[in-house]
Amino acid sequence: MAPGDHEWPTDRLSWAPEPLLEPPPLSLWVRGAHRLDEAVERSVAVVGARAATRYGAQIATDWAAGLAERDTRRLALELSPPDSLGLSLRAVCDLEPYWEAVRHVYRPFESGLPGPTGRVYKHEIPGGQLSNLRQQAIALGLADQFEKVEDWYAAANRILGRPPKVTPSSKVVGDLALALAAANADPDDFEQNPQKYDIPASVIGFMAGELGELPGGWPEPFRSKVLAGRDVKIGIEPITAQDQASLNGESAIRRATLNRLLFPGPTAIFEQSRETYGDLSVLETTDYLYGLRQGTEHIIEMAKGVSIFVGLEAIGENRREGGCHKTGQHRGPVLGRRHAPSGGWRCRRGWTNCRLD
Repeated sequence: MAPGDHEWPTDRLSWAPEPLLEPPPLSLWVRGAHRLDEAVERSVAVVGARAATRYGAQIATDWAAGLAERDTRRLALELSPPDSLGLSLRAVCDLEPYWEAVRHVYRPFESGLPGPTGRVYKHEIPGGQLSNLRQQAIALGLADQFEKVEDWYAAANRILGRPPKVTPSSKVVGDLALALAAANADPDDFEQNPQKYDIPASVIGFMAGELGELPGGWPEPFRSKVLAGRDVKIGIEPITAQDQASLNGESAIRRATLNRLLFPGPTAIFEQSRETYGDLSVLETTDYLYGLRQGTEHIIEMAKGVSIFVGLEAIGENRREGGCHKTGQHRGPVLGRRHAPSGGWRCRRGWTNCRLD
């Protein structure tokens, strides 16, 4: 599409050529059903030289990634006429200190990505999986080669036909990427000769259609080579009459049953945590992540209008004994251990007995 076409957004796409210089030819390759003049209403274009250097391309990519990662609601407010969205830019900006404080609280648990990166447009690793993948790479001894793991992920994504990367399909791509990393395999050789390698079970099931049909079509001949000589049976596991009755029951019972049926492993861990520590959802985030600090009184809201005050009073010389109080009543001595990463202490069994664990 070029200037003069009926969809050309003249008010959006223009340039101011230098004196005595003719403007360069300008055209756009448009794909999709949307009108061009409507599509660019809230768009930002990053343009540059036709023969840009690698450094220039990297800077432009990083800049675009940072812009895309910004608070989209605030960005929309900044680019929109006043009151067009029914939101106050000032009110949205007033929330920023809160999110800065949240980022500070969770900083010890970040996975080495303090800022945006344009590499995500190449490897396409979802944000939540990126942090998990980094820990798995560390376990494989590839902490210093994570960029290579990202390249393996991009290759695995291509080999598998670029599936939508949501749980559990994203896990399939991650499993294959880690398998390639562990074997230090050449992705092209793996794609041509998958029978020579130990293929993860999740990849075999995925190629057999365990997660459904691939929107873009199956990658052939890779899929046929993976399934050659394998009898993969896919079926639906029936549920019991008791589970069916629970699924038709009250909201809390239905939710608990769905958790157990869909995520048996994480649900078992969660239930064990509840059995050991009680309901930790009543704790403040900082108390949960960092534990008790000596000399600081913590307020826990057990229910509406019902709060208890908990504090750590003393820690023994061997760091295994301490004393605490609950709403003015001394509870100690007690046994426990420090809770990483801050060195604070955490009570056991939901503060009721104030036993430290």
